[in-house]
Amino acid sequence: MAKMFLSFLGTNKYVKCHYEYGDMRSGAVNFVQEALAEMFCSDWKENDSIVIFITDEAEDKNWKRAEDAETGNEIPGLEAKLGDFARSRNMSLKPVKIPSGKDKKEIAEIFNAIVACVPGNTEIIMDVTHAFRAIPMLAVVAINFLKQIKNVEFKGLYYGAFETLGRLEEIKKKDIASRIAPIFDLSDFVNIIDFSNAVYSFVETGNAEMLTKQAYENILKPIVKENKTAQKLRQVMSDVNSITKDFSYCRGIEIIKRDYKKLHDEIETLSKEVQTSGSPEIAYLGALLEKVNEKLNIFKDFDAAENALKGIVAAGWCLQHGLIQQSITIAQEAMLTYVCMKYITKEDVQKEEEKEKENQENNKKINKKNNKKKNDKTQPYQDRDVREKVKDVIIEIGNSYNEQNQENKTNYEGIKQKLYQGLISDDLIEFCKIYNEATNYRNDINHAGFRKYPLDSDKLKEKIKAFISKLKDCVMGIKSRM
Repeated sequence: MAKMFLSFLGTNKYVKCHYEYGDMRSGAVNFVQEALAEMFCSDWKENDSIVIFITDEAEDKNWKRAEDAETGNEIPGLEAKLGDFARSRNMSLKPVKIPSGKDKKEIAEIFNAIVACVPGNTEIIMDVTHAFRAIPMLAVVAINFLKQIKNVEFKGLYYGAFETLGRLEEIKKKDIASRIAPIFDLSDFVNIIDFSNAVYSFVETGNAEMLTKQAYENILKPIVKENKTAQKLRQVMSDVNSITKDFSYCRGIEIIKRDYKKLHDEIETLSKEVQTSGSPEIAYLGALLEKVNEKLNIFKDFDAAENALKGIVAAGWCLQHGLIQQSITIAQEAMLTYVCMKYITKEDVQKEEEKEKENQENNKKINKKNNKKKNDKTQPYQDRDVREKVKDVIIEIGNSYNEQNQENKTNYEGIKQKLYQGLISDDLIEFCKIYNEATNYRNDINHAGFRKYPLDSDKLKEKIKAFISKLKDCVMGIKSRM
């Protein structure tokens, strides 16, 4: 990946000083760009480049030639200073003319100039020491834009704080060796924009993957080894990401097993801990945690117990965040799970298996594959055969319940008979009708509309929204009668 150093040339006269960043210290230079190139570009090669943005005034005063502010003597301009550096490494040095930025039109021209000069898939660092007016803010925006549009890899935003040495007259009295100005890394301002975008993505789409990545890479990574609060934050964000991935990929078993109350309480406690931690790096994450808990609030009443109602709540979450296909899939599967949990026990499954084995032996058609013992840890709601029987019963009741169906109850053996009787006696007929309604919408989505009378996307979303609402009302009614 090619590397590029971007900087802005100022119009002032500069005094020689040393610049320092971490354990690196430059030689005595007039221009901060010399120091930054020495520190960050010394191992660059052919195809790498330095781009200096210059106005007409900067070109006249500091590009071709310059004047030392201390001695008043003429000195080589930045072109000559960086030219030798670039040529020794076969790098290119390119000036790019920009306006002074005195109005909105010129600011837009500066932005376009920055974006236009950076090719795609480039690694960049930027210096804003002598960027004037609104250009530092503009540079941050441009970097973010380049990252999104051109897949640019951002490596640093720097500022040479010459002013920390004092007033010019005081600086002139100092020995050059003692003139040591710090270089500040302002990359966090760019990272905050990335983090803000990630928060927006989570709030709007319910996807926490970008948020988790940004929280770790840009905030927690440098401190996570020593800071226990940062370690807790990393784990909590990982758990939140796992939840949203479960929704995105319709992981029904994980959804109904997760202890949402525990996570909610952990986030609530951690939010207060962050705000009082005294760590400036993570202090503003307290507001983020509050937002996360606000989004997860609908799950806070669900503890570690396996509960199919978690799936119905998750379906509402998915619908809210535009995961339409996931919402209908999770909702309907949660309905099956609810019935399995309510009516089927392991003993029922075992009896059914024994009866099936007996029938096979009588018919001398023993299927060894199907006769394998079920894992003792497997719950009835996880058994595919059981779920198929549940579905058959629900569909029949939902489609054709009437007086004649009372005669059909004796036609069901084992699990199917128990299900049928339970559903009828508990007056879950409306529940079964809602399930069948979901089948229509789910088929419309899963077959990509290749069916008779497909709904358009807006109508389908409206129907699914109404279905989820109707399902919640039905389930709440069932709960109130239990």
